[in-house]
Amino acid sequence: MKKSLPLLLSGLAILSAGCFSSSPPTTMAPPLSAPPPAMSAGQGQTWDWKDVPKDQKIPITRGVFDQGGYQLYARSGETVVVPFENQNMYVLKFGQSGNGETYYITENGAPTLYIERNGYLENASAQGAKWYPFSKDFAYERPAYIGIAPSWGEYMAMGWYSGMLYHGGYWGYRPWYPGYGYSPMVGLNINIGGRGYGWNDYRSYSRTNVSNRYTMQKSYNYNSVGRRAASSFGRSSSSGFGRSAGSSGSFGGSSAARRSSGSFGSGSSGFGKPTRSSGSSGSFGRSSSGGFGSSGRSSGSFGRSSGGGFGGRRR
Repeated sequence: MKKSLPLLLSGLAILSAGCFSSSPPTTMAPPLSAPPPAMSAGQGQTWDWKDVPKDQKIPITRGVFDQGGYQLYARSGETVVVPFENQNMYVLKFGQSGNGETYYITENGAPTLYIERNGYLENASAQGAKWYPFSKDFAYERPAYIGIAPSWGEYMAMGWYSGMLYHGGYWGYRPWYPGYGYSPMVGLNINIGGRGYGWNDYRSYSRTNVSNRYTMQKSYNYNSVGRRAASSFGRSSSSGFGRSAGSSGSFGGSSAARRSSGSFGSGSSGFGKPTRSSGSSGSFGRSSSGGFGSSGRSSGSFGRSSGGGFGGRRR
């Protein structure tokens, strides 16, 4: 017994040392997948539309609008930006290409985007929200200035929803200037959740349905685009439309604005039957005794810009 006692104590000591010296079990976190690399909004250089050579057709694969203007992505990798100026959203003319091709051109001194009849631009703030500049009932004759809202203030106050589809807008053939407003396009329709609205009813819906509503935001600082002399276009060592361009820096847009590979396609437009416009004097935009497409006068002060109220209609 005396001989076995030291052996027993020695064994207990070894077991005790082994228990206390072992490290505690480690709780392993589940593996995390690496986030996708951020995509810049433009693979090549960015050009202000004023620096693009006149009358040169530039194939466009995608267009985006935000609070500050338009971002047009060229097939070659460059980006053409058309910023809003002096609280004027009617800065870009739209035409119908007629052959399914979408392209940008500086035509008669004005930035012009030719799109197919069912072509659209994407809202940078609300996922899946699209604007179709031409309504299905618009009798197209030639390119026209088209804007989303009847005034700058109304554009800034707009609410957008995921999947919202807006067909048509406010349009005219001559450049906009303070004190006058464009006419609402015949067939103007705003589809939210499968239901169509005229402008006034859309405004009422947006004011009462604040859940999941997105307001217009800037996705890019348009003032950061450097100006170039016309003679330097296409002579840069890193860029030039029609050439394979290396990136000269990210475009500043959110990565969500570049994830979609869709073009100005002709997917389902989701055109809904519009509800009757309220036409009240306190409604958003203009009070009208008829539906959108008529040229009724405004009976309220809403929609006046800093340069004067939107008065008579003109084309």
